Amino acid sequence: MNSKIVRFKNKCRDKLGKNKHWILLLLTLLLTLLIVLVSINVSEIRINNERNAIFETKWRHLDSGETTLISLPAEINVSKNSPIILTNTLPNEIIDGVTILVTTVQQDVRLYVNDKLIYTTFIQGESNPTSAVHLVRLPIDSAGAEIKVILSSPYSHYSGAISQIYIGSKAANMFFLVKHNSFQFIIGFLLNFVGILLTALLVFSKTNIRKAPVIYLGAFFVVAGFWLMTQSKLLQFIFPFPTAITLASIFSLTLWPVFLGFYLHYKMYGRKLKLIQKYISIFSGVLSIIYAVIICFSPSISIKVFPTYVIILSLIAITEAFLVIIECVKTKTFFAVFVFGIVGLATCVLIQFVLFLTNLIKYDSSLLLTIGLFVFCLAMLFDSIHRFSRVYQNSNRADTLSLLAYTDGLTGVKNRTAFLERVNGFNINTVNAVSVIMFDINNLKVINDSLGHFAGDTLLLHCVDVIKKCLQPSDTLYRVGGDEFVAIILHSQDLDLEDYELHFEEKFEQEIKKSPEYQLNIAYGFATYSSLDRGLCDTVTRADEKMYLCKKKQKEIAENSDLS
Repeated sequence: MNSKIVRFKNKCRDKLGKNKHWILLLLTLLLTLLIVLVSINVSEIRINNERNAIFETKWRHLDSGETTLISLPAEINVSKNSPIILTNTLPNEIIDGVTILVTTVQQDVRLYVNDKLIYTTFIQGESNPTSAVHLVRLPIDSAGAEIKVILSSPYSHYSGAISQIYIGSKAANMFFLVKHNSFQFIIGFLLNFVGILLTALLVFSKTNIRKAPVIYLGAFFVVAGFWLMTQSKLLQFIFPFPTAITLASIFSLTLWPVFLGFYLHYKMYGRKLKLIQKYISIFSGVLSIIYAVIICFSPSISIKVFPTYVIILSLIAITEAFLVIIECVKTKTFFAVFVFGIVGLATCVLIQFVLFLTNLIKYDSSLLLTIGLFVFCLAMLFDSIHRFSRVYQNSNRADTLSLLAYTDGLTGVKNRTAFLERVNGFNINTVNAVSVIMFDINNLKVINDSLGHFAGDTLLLHCVDVIKKCLQPSDTLYRVGGDEFVAIILHSQDLDLEDYELHFEEKFEQEIKKSPEYQLNIAYGFATYSSLDRGLCDTVTRADEKMYLCKKKQKEIAENSDLS
């Protein structure tokens, strides 16, 4: 009993070891789906799919009863939950269908026209801060009206951020949104496509390429691409749940160092650096799981700690890049393509990290990270194409050598080595029924000695052609000797073997008669696998015995013909 448990444990451990990379990807996918489902239930806010352009005049900012003029975008020093009140006067020439656009970063927004509330993210009086593009159609009688925008956030890091506010026709605003956001969306979409393509190539490819690094690189492309698509703000027009998109975007960002770290782990050769990289990847993976749990149970807490988490992720990414540089200096591969990509990404992350700490970048800008990702993924794509090409060429070369090793050079059918492997590895449980036909070409040695080997080879090729015409496409023919051939025939249990053998003999005789220029004399013997056979070798032996009986009979007929 204990031995069975031990065997079961060993079997489970082996299965887990072989599929651990796919299991990690599956768990990541399940966590992402869970986050999306939970976050959809957090808020039922749907984005009004109207588009707009730009407000050209300065805004009046009301603060403690005092009014100041400010230009947008701007950042105001306010505490969390403190409202930012902005007012402006709408143009007198507003036409029907004009909309207003406000971009928020984890903020609530309320829009008033002449003190009448026309849009709010509050649901039943409760705050629902989102990172989204809010597109609102203005009332018909809005020309020259007073517009008021009130922004607030329960998170101190986002409380004072104010993006530009736009106004205009649908066509102009649609062009504006696509113009300013299409780069990130297209790059993100392409990265998703490349990640899926890499994984698909790995699944359907029969090459001996190492699977683990390709799996992690493909996963990195997918999560990085999804993050870029969410940052573009265009994804919300396809999936109109801003809270779900925001939280899924944050989680995809936490997965960057995980997949990138494991990819780098398999690219390194130094034992110590490889071990350090592995522990860093495991650490970042644990943090991502913890963060995913926090998102599912308390989205508000996850957003509060997100700035701190970004600092941790940046430090991890910079550390990973530093380890890669050390590795490349030691192995003298500093100018490798993937190193160029890593250094480019790390440089952009480092600059973004410094600007994030010094508050020089406002309004949740991610242009530097987009550029870094683009450079890195482009370098990885070139590196992967190069590796796939090299592995494919090696695989083709190996397939060619394998084909030559198992193919008879003269006749083109499989050789004795292939036949022996087929017989020794045969399992009757994998087929319905199997029969064997042994062939022997009579007088081939006489023809070789009298007419030469070229004539013998010509006769041999013609005999092979005749035998193939009598077999089915699914049957396999082997050359097991100079003038001996074996055909292995797979068929169903209900096949009438006597009729099949008779039909084969008739067709065989017809094909021989079609070649009067050749004096073909081929002996053959049938045998079908039975329960009495210990293996296919016994079936082959019985077919061989029948073939020799046929050969003996043909020889007697030939002798009697000579005597007469």
